[in-house]
Amino acid sequence: MNKFWPHLPVRWGQWYRLLAPLLALGVCILAGQSVYAQTYAYRNDVFAYDTPSGSASTVTWHTTKPAPACTDYPNGDDDWADIAFPAGFTFTFGGVNYSGVRVYSNGISAFGIDGSGFHRDFTPQLLPAPAGSTYSGCPRAAPINTMLAYWIDIVAGTANSTSGAAVKYELLGTAPNRRFVISWVNVKLYNSNTRYNFQISLSQSTAGVNGDFRYQYTSGSSNGSNATVGVQLTQTDYTQYSYNQQFIDTTKGTAILWYPANQLATKMAEYRFDESAWTGTAGQVKDTSGNNFDASRAGAAANVPDGKLCRGGSFTNNTSSGTIHAVETPIVPGNEGSLDFWYYANEKWDTANTMLFDASAVANRPFFLMKRSDGALRFVVTDSAGTSVTANSPTKNFAANTWHHVGVAWSVRVGTNQTAVQIFLDGVLQNGAPTRGTTNGSLPALNTIYIGDNRTSGVTPANGTGNGADGILDEVYVYPIEISAPQVMADMNLTRPTCTTLDHFHIVHDGAVSNCSSPANITIEAHDADHALFSLAGTTLNLSTDLGRGTWSNVAGGAINSLTAIGVGTGTASYTFSGESSVTFGLSHKLSEALNINVGSGGITEHTGTAATCVAADITFPGGSCDVSRTFVCAKPFGFNCVESGAAALNGHLYTKLAGTAFSVDVVALKDANSDGVADAVETAYASDADKSVTVELVDGSGVTACSARAAISPAVSQTLTFSKVSQPTELGRKSTAAMAVDKAYADLRCRVTDANLSPTIVNCSSDAFAVRPAQFTVTAPVMTNAALTDTPKAVAGSTFTLTASAGVATGYTGTPVLDSSKVNDHFNNAIAAGTLSGTFAAGTIKQLLFCKFPKFSFGCW
Repeated sequence: MNKFWPHLPVRWGQWYRLLAPLLALGVCILAGQSVYAQTYAYRNDVFAYDTPSGSASTVTWHTTKPAPACTDYPNGDDDWADIAFPAGFTFTFGGVNYSGVRVYSNGISAFGIDGSGFHRDFTPQLLPAPAGSTYSGCPRAAPINTMLAYWIDIVAGTANSTSGAAVKYELLGTAPNRRFVISWVNVKLYNSNTRYNFQISLSQSTAGVNGDFRYQYTSGSSNGSNATVGVQLTQTDYTQYSYNQQFIDTTKGTAILWYPANQLATKMAEYRFDESAWTGTAGQVKDTSGNNFDASRAGAAANVPDGKLCRGGSFTNNTSSGTIHAVETPIVPGNEGSLDFWYYANEKWDTANTMLFDASAVANRPFFLMKRSDGALRFVVTDSAGTSVTANSPTKNFAANTWHHVGVAWSVRVGTNQTAVQIFLDGVLQNGAPTRGTTNGSLPALNTIYIGDNRTSGVTPANGTGNGADGILDEVYVYPIEISAPQVMADMNLTRPTCTTLDHFHIVHDGAVSNCSSPANITIEAHDADHALFSLAGTTLNLSTDLGRGTWSNVAGGAINSLTAIGVGTGTASYTFSGESSVTFGLSHKLSEALNINVGSGGITEHTGTAATCVAADITFPGGSCDVSRTFVCAKPFGFNCVESGAAALNGHLYTKLAGTAFSVDVVALKDANSDGVADAVETAYASDADKSVTVELVDGSGVTACSARAAISPAVSQTLTFSKVSQPTELGRKSTAAMAVDKAYADLRCRVTDANLSPTIVNCSSDAFAVRPAQFTVTAPVMTNAALTDTPKAVAGSTFTLTASAGVATGYTGTPVLDSSKVNDHFNNAIAAGTLSGTFAAGTIKQLLFCKFPKFSFGCW
């Protein structure tokens, strides 16, 4: 690093690296950007910064150890540090599971073995970033597996006379939705004093499934100028978000969500234009996304056989804003969204203006996409105050009668440079970056989107046109979110082997009886009317069960996207197809019953079309029928209770026991039949699949304490109770323990049952508490052994004397006995009162009190 002119390259070779991005940008503008792999896509997201907590850890920079140092200016300047993830947290990036990450001070993180020496490179440039300059003792290679959150010359330690700058990290959230957050805190640019903050947040991911991550930028001086932001897995697999562009609102903050590009976004509407004809009937132009946004034809728009994939929509070259030949959608644009399609112009692109879609209600609040007469695309979005943000693509001179893929995306947010509009042509983001502007964050009152012509009769939007599209449009996809180039590229690359339509779904499973140990695999196939597989992309599938019970889950390799809106215990979930015709999910249940599976997408179900009659192509499993329910025999209990023999399973009592006297209780397996989190019935199927042994023990029942934390009594009273598969039809989830006895007295005990057959282990204590009291009291008097009247010991009539009462237990009894004079006999053995000084008390509940009355003494019996 040049310390006198810190941002000038050290070597002449670096001059080329500094100028190369500008030369490359010029080549891109002139020749068009090349198409490359993009594993990750992005979209702007809601800002929610995770300010590092007091328990966040601070990285220790590598500096000069171990050798080789590979840095001239350590302690957080062109430096690196390795961070190990906490136990149980992994992150999948580029298809590889990682247990740690390397952090560069210059706003970058890297995964895996790092042999690039890239931490030395402080000069941001367009992606893909090449190998850096040669430094003594440093490896030199192009960076791989990198997240470039804010690549620029940053000091994040004590170098350059810096204090208070650091990189901190911590794990936040609860599994399985934890996030590992790496924050650049109060960092600065080299030889600058202004501080700023940003972070990378890694979302916990399933092994083998690429995880999501977010870049967030909060208050400070950084606005994006001079920095590079993106992801680079290799020289041929990268996605650039920004290069030397002001995109950060330094007051309100900015967030970017990165997600696997193969996880296609959910569409709001999908117009394939594959209807055989448009006659003007309302809703005739079908939305195949599953969201029922069916459209209609306006004017002379026509369905034609020569679309890009199958059929398409033909639109005229009318030149009057009062004449509209379009497809009328019911969709009003929201603050963010996207729309892409195939376009076949009847004339050379640089011939005339043509409107491709429009939602403008008035001329001075335009919202439209047009092709200009110079062959450039113009996309205009306007806020409610009349401020427009306009993107223009480079001019094109494409020949007439050729297909080209066109797309736009918009995100209207309040804040400096927070509104972004993008144009995509043939899968490539035009101009290399979104066009940004500052708006009030609100769209005006727009009309619904018209495809192929202007929207409102007699209204030509400002800087727009009233001319029709003059060509064929096909495969019009509308998204409720802002998409990026990888999603557009995926839409462009979609193919359709046969020109059929979705007719019904086919549900497949193996017909086996499922238990609670693992989910049942359920496969959903999309079929056309001939029962052939039918590919869907961006279409929403809704899953449910007839009883509204069960839980859906993802299965490794079963689908590209993950399920959303999973209702735990309700049998509901949603899925967005990602170029698939068949997907597999898990269905688990904790009750013994059959569940019938229901699927639907925009009126298409497992019973529609040719599936209305069961045929061999739609049977659930070989030898079965169509739409066969899945049977669950669930031996997994919700919990356990201990009660007296024959007592009610849910709220039966446990009565007071006698010390030293054997007793037994009934152990009952319970279930939660209505999934409300409260046991409500006996799980009669317990041990129907295998023998199940549980541990039964007596524990301290006092206080409000978690069952698993209650202390076992000492000496322990514990036994193993086995529910057997053979006896299950007669046991029905209820079985008596072997006899047990307690030698001490206890005021408050509970019975604890532990079932370690499942994970997690089930631990429950009895709903009722009980006591163990002494079996009897033995009363003794002083022994008078003297024969003479004057010797000692002696007892004088009328004097006091003592009686001793023994409870017969070593510890645990804290009562105070009371003497009952009616039960004392005189020395002539004449009865003063009936009864004896000792005896056996009957059993009673914990709430009962038995009293034995003695003058001036008291003892209570539980």
